[in-house]
Amino acid sequence: MSAQASDSNFIAFNILSQDKFQQNQNVQSLSEVSPIGKIWDKHRANTDKVLHYYAKADEHYFQQYAWRMKICSELLEFQLVPDESESIFKLKLSDARFCRVRHCPVCQWRRSLMWKARAYKILPQVVTDYPNYRWLFVTLTVKNCQIKEFSTSIILWTSLVINHEIIHSFLAANF
Repeated sequence: MSAQASDSNFIAFNILSQDKFQQNQNVQSLSEVSPIGKIWDKHRANTDKVLHYYAKADEHYFQQYAWRMKICSELLEFQLVPDESESIFKLKLSDARFCRVRHCPVCQWRRSLMWKARAYKILPQVVTDYPNYRWLFVTLTVKNCQIKEFSTSIILWTSLVINHEIIHSFLAANF
C-alpha cells in the first residue's frame, strides 16, 4: 500500500501486492497510519489468494473474475473527519473501486459491514415498536438429501417460510 496526499482533507492509499510494497519501502502504508489498515491488509491478502484460484481456471468468466478481483480496492481514498472530540481526526473511506465478485473477501467484508450498519440503524425503531417482544435466533437445517429429492425439499422449506402461521403456532406451543 502506498499513501499520497491529494489535498489537505483526503489521503489516498494504493494497495499493492506484497512484492511491490517491499520494493517501495519509502512509502507509508495504511497499516502504519491507522489500525484499520491491518484489517484491509488481511482481507486484501485473502483476495489475492482467491484470485489466483480464479486465474488458474480454464473458463473465461473465472479469469474475468480474477481480473476484477486484482483491481478491487486497489486505490482507497480516505477523508480526515473529526471524531467526537474536535481535536482528534479519524480516517473515513470516501472513494474506492470494488469488484463486487461474490467470493471476493474484501467485497464480502464490506457487504457484511453494510448489513451490520443497516441492522444497527433499524434496531432502535424495532425495539420501540415491539417493546414486549423477546429475541429468538433460529437456525433451521435439514439433513442432506439426494439430488432427486432436492426440488421437493426446497418446495417444502419455501412453503414453511411463506406460511408463517405454522411457524408462529409451533413457537407458541413450544416456547
